[in-house]
Amino acid sequence: MRIPIQQRLGTVIAVILPPLMLGCAAAPELDPTPLEPGRLPAANITVSIPQLGPCTDSPERSFALDSSRPVTVLVHGCNGSAGRFRSLAQLYAFHGQQAICFDYDGRDSLLRSSAELVAALGSLQEKVRDRNVTVIGHSMGGLVA
Repeated sequence: MRIPIQQRLGTVIAVILPPLMLGCAAAPELDPTPLEPGRLPAANITVSIPQLGPCTDSPERSFALDSSRPVTVLVHGCNGSAGRFRSLAQLYAFHGQQAICFDYDGRDSLLRSSAELVAALGSLQEKVRDRNVTVIGHSMGGLVA
C-alpha cells in the first residue's frame, strides 16, 4: 500500500518537531569545588584567559597547566556550562591528561562564539610550549568548535 507524500511528511514532522521544540533544557546546579588532581603532571604555569578555565562552575577561572604537555579543551553544548564536563575532566586527570573548558553564551551567534574560541585558543598556544591542543565539542559546542 502506498502512502501519499503529504501523510509521510506529516509523520516525519510529528516525530522530528517535538524534540526540536523543546530546545535546550535548563542546566542543573553544579558543583563548584576544585577537581581532584588525579595523576596530573605538576603545573608550571597559571593561566588566566577569558572564557577558558577549569571544568567546574567555580567563579575562579584561572587554571594551572604543565606547559610542556598537551591540553584538551572541552566546549559545552546549549545552555551548558564548564561544570557540565566536570566528570570528563576528572577522568582526564585520573589518566594524567590536562583538560580545560571553554565557556560561552549559547544565546550569542555561532560566529561570535567560534571567534571567541579561536581567540582563546590563540592565547593558550602563546602560553604553552607544547602546542598540541585538542578541542572537543558537545552538541552546539561542536558547532562552535
